[in-house]
Amino acid sequence: MYSARWIAVWMLALGLAYAQDCTPKALASEQPPPAFFRYSFLVDTSASMVGRGNGRAVIFPQLQEKLLDFVRAVRGRAEVWITPFNQGATPTARFRLPEERQGLESYISGLEANGANTWLYRSLQDIFIELPADPTVGNVVYVLTDGIDNDRQRPSLNQVLQAYASKRGPHDFLYYVGLGQAVPEDIQAAFASFPLACAISAAVGVVPTFAHARVSPGQVDLGNFKLEPSARRVELEVRFLGPSVPLTLFYQDEARGRLEIEPTTLVLEQTPLSFRLSQTSSLPDGNYGGYLVLSGPPGTVVTPAAIPVRFTFNPGALYRLVLLEGSNGALNPGRKGIFKYRLEGNEWAIEPITVDLENLPQGLQVRFNGKAGPVRLRPGQSVAIELLNQGIGDGRGLEQVDWNIGTPRGARLALPRPPLLGPSTQGRWLGWLLAALLPLALGGGWLWQRQRPRRRQRIPTSTTEFPSPYASLLTPVDGPRQLELKEGQLVDLGLLWANPLLRGLLLMGSSTGAQVEELPEGVTLLTQESLEVGAILPFNRAARLYSEEGLIGSFEVINPRQATLIRWGKATFASSSSRPVSFDLGGLDVIDLGKKLNLPVLLGMGLMLSKGGLRLLQLPQGIRARTSEGLLEPGNRILFEQPVQLEDAVAKPLGEITFSALEGVPVPLVCVRYLGGRPEQRRRMLLLVETTDLGLATGETILERLRFAPLPEGAQLEHSPGNLRLATFTADVKPGDIVALGQSVFLYDLSSKASLGVIDVLEP
Repeated sequence: MYSARWIAVWMLALGLAYAQDCTPKALASEQPPPAFFRYSFLVDTSASMVGRGNGRAVIFPQLQEKLLDFVRAVRGRAEVWITPFNQGATPTARFRLPEERQGLESYISGLEANGANTWLYRSLQDIFIELPADPTVGNVVYVLTDGIDNDRQRPSLNQVLQAYASKRGPHDFLYYVGLGQAVPEDIQAAFASFPLACAISAAVGVVPTFAHARVSPGQVDLGNFKLEPSARRVELEVRFLGPSVPLTLFYQDEARGRLEIEPTTLVLEQTPLSFRLSQTSSLPDGNYGGYLVLSGPPGTVVTPAAIPVRFTFNPGALYRLVLLEGSNGALNPGRKGIFKYRLEGNEWAIEPITVDLENLPQGLQVRFNGKAGPVRLRPGQSVAIELLNQGIGDGRGLEQVDWNIGTPRGARLALPRPPLLGPSTQGRWLGWLLAALLPLALGGGWLWQRQRPRRRQRIPTSTTEFPSPYASLLTPVDGPRQLELKEGQLVDLGLLWANPLLRGLLLMGSSTGAQVEELPEGVTLLTQESLEVGAILPFNRAARLYSEEGLIGSFEVINPRQATLIRWGKATFASSSSRPVSFDLGGLDVIDLGKKLNLPVLLGMGLMLSKGGLRLLQLPQGIRARTSEGLLEPGNRILFEQPVQLEDAVAKPLGEITFSALEGVPVPLVCVRYLGGRPEQRRRMLLLVETTDLGLATGETILERLRFAPLPEGAQLEHSPGNLRLATFTADVKPGDIVALGQSVFLYDLSSKASLGVIDVLEP
């Protein structure tokens, strides 16, 4: 580690040892980083390097030591080429690191400086011609000389650089070091405008340290400072391929010096940088960018030499997907439904978004503008989403379809409901017709008069923008409507619930509820008090909506991650023939996987909530389930997040399913199985997570008022109706007694002495 005082002294020494600063021009390459680097050293071996002739110092031994220091410090894969030159270039010695490091060290130690001339340009041109043109390899070329070209038939510098330019890749670097000799004027002029080229003049008797620092990340996106004004912390990682040296950085920006960066000197291989935007009161809204330019002491190559930095200062992009047209009716097998949407956005919504649907049930085909999804949309563009029922029967699973939208970072998005058509009505119309006519048969005229004052007042809707399937209105008699809102999710209630009165009412999900982002004119949002823009509506608190004409309705925001008895988990099924399908898990009853997925082959695969996962109750004939631990048998437990492979009897894969839990998933302590007098009709299984009336839970009248409370060791009888006698094999069971896990309780009618069934208390 370097101290601040050491760095200051070291920087002062550099100013005395080198004639000029050499910070490369800021170039940021969009090409991927090279697989490895090749370091080519063009080494002057004329006698002047050891002080003979016109030599001013014996620097060749020092140069050899600096080359050896570099070679010994290189980590990872690399190539090193060394080309000695005096009266022209001698053959280049090539070495691969790390496997040929020892041979390279011996070669460097054996070099001698006894040449008579310094034919620099010709030698440099030869090495450029020799370099292979490979953009996947980075080339760093060092020219090390203490003299000036004295070749009378030398090529021009322009010819030399043309040979380099024809081979130069996006990560190639050219470094000229004059050892005790001023850099020639033509080289200074040419290098000043040549990208990733550097020329320095070292003091007499001084050889720079050769080092290479590779810096990541390759770009920095700081997000929107107007929406989030706090300082940003970015980890800058520096990997040295040679000796470790301190690096300095400065920022070339378009924000008039307002972006402050600390620290400006990097002395560790991993340094956190702090980016803070100041003086924002006069900064116009817009998108800004610049470059973080890094440099080291003379002789140091930094790649990339410049890191793009981007940030925005504006209210943020807001996208709205607006429903233009939707199909009416049910999606019966073989039928098609078409929904048309247009993407709208504010002035900062410039980038495209991707639109797709997820959780599609088996047998539902989806096309976006006639093609498979996802589709890219820019504001102003439209998309027609076509749904084709190719065999999902009565439409089960359609309620799980949801949007899958990709937006630029920091963008807000308001969505309508996903394209959802009602299930098939085939075979049900007669029942509905009879149900509709029944009130008339029972004196419907009288009922009509009695109910007339309660008729809902219909709120006008736009049938063009909100067609019939989406014209669901909030009304006072509906009660609080539930709205699931994830943290960071933005919704427009008017678009979501197809209510034009609420168009523009924007809510943003937070960790505690929903923040009011925008309120349309004439709409008031009330809980105990009026909620204004910026206020938080907490989870599970009913809010009422009023227009100038009165109450529109009420709703409450619920946390989608919080488990309840109705919804405590999620399952995701993926097969090779279709997209992944997800559905909610809930309730304490048996889950039939085949019914949930609408897959006949899996009908009868029963599962039930258990401790830490689900219990496999039954497998259909010819179906096998396995995890990484082996085949599953009925009674085995499947842990949450544990993938389960499903296959048929000949091991043909059917797909993979994974079960996940929401926060606070209920933990069942006891499983109760009831077998009545006719087991095939009265077989019931029930999980207990709280004191439960078995009659109400199972629908069996003979069990009404029979209450059990779950305990870790079993089920405690809390109340028994007077007409029942409960007994185990050894004794009667009375209120307060605990039936242990694995025990059975027999039920008898006290008056008739008849057996009414048996209750098994099982581990869940």
